[in-house]
Amino acid sequence: MTGYRFHGLAQAMSRDGVGVSPQAILDTLRDPLKVINQMDKLGPKFEYVGENAVVVLNEAREVVTTYAKNHEAWRLK
Repeated sequence: MTGYRFHGLAQAMSRDGVGVSPQAILDTLRDPLKVINQMDKLGPKFEYVGENAVVVLNEAREVVTTYAKNHEAWRLK
């Protein structure tokens, strides 16, 4: 991960009113259950699916979006 796109940072901070914790994002990127390669009009994306969160990176390895799969990944508890 090299950084965040605006939308990715906004989602990490406040998605669903609770956001996604930095630790959950790091855990997902370090030890994903699977990585799904995607392509859209903006180029390749890489969806990292973890135990508690999902993180999508662009080709520059910036977070474009993220979401918690359960309360363990919430930023605000």
